[in-house]
Amino acid sequence: MNRRIITTLAAGALAVGLSAWAQTTPQPSDQPATPEPSTAPPAQPSTPENSAIPSTEEGSEAQKVSGQAVDPMMGKHLALLNVYLENAILNAKALSSLSDMNVPTGEKNVKELTKNLDMSIKGAISHIGPLEKMNDPKMTRLQDLNQSLKEAKATIAKLKKAKNADFDAQVDQVGASLSSSQQIFRDVAKTANFTVLEDVNLQTVPVKGVHDSDMEDMDRMPREPKEITPPKDEQKLPQPAQPTSPPSDTPQQY
Repeated sequence: MNRRIITTLAAGALAVGLSAWAQTTPQPSDQPATPEPSTAPPAQPSTPENSAIPSTEEGSEAQKVSGQAVDPMMGKHLALLNVYLENAILNAKALSSLSDMNVPTGEKNVKELTKNLDMSIKGAISHIGPLEKMNDPKMTRLQDLNQSLKEAKATIAKLKKAKNADFDAQVDQVGASLSSSQQIFRDVAKTANFTVLEDVNLQTVPVKGVHDSDMEDMDRMPREPKEITPPKDEQKLPQPAQPTSPPSDTPQQY
């Protein structure tokens, strides 16, 4: 009787323990879990074609920059006006130097510089008219430039008649008018996106038909060795002339 009770109790306790263990142990699912789809966009591989394509913003910036190029017709007149204006300033500086050295106004070199100065100012004025005919609303200071150059030209008429005492003052007056013209021209060039020639570095302009790569290829080309001529002291002596026919063994009869 007691053994049956103990056996029954033991069997019941074992059943309770197995049931509790089964509840606490995670059971594998009958179906595999489905992964959630990713919301991130697929990454595109980086290729040279993709990297070479500019974005829309970059393209618009490139169009803005290209749209700022100076008009060729306007640019050629600005370039020539710039050349004549710089020549006039150089001639005025030369006249100022000669005046400081007390060179007589009737001297040949003074007359030559005065003539060059007059021709340079006339040349600069001649290119203002074509620029005004283009009716560019941004170039609002062309009239100021024209007026400043005409004032310098009017002073040259007095300069040609000036004597030694008044010559220096007239040269300074021309220089002041040309200095004002130069500043006005810089403003005009800026509105037209034209680079003033004074700011252009000739070393950055490549020579037509010659590039750095061509020069490097020429340096890498094999060169034929030149024949080295020894000094005169080490030159070989000329060999004696060889007889044209062997000597005869028969004695000559006289």
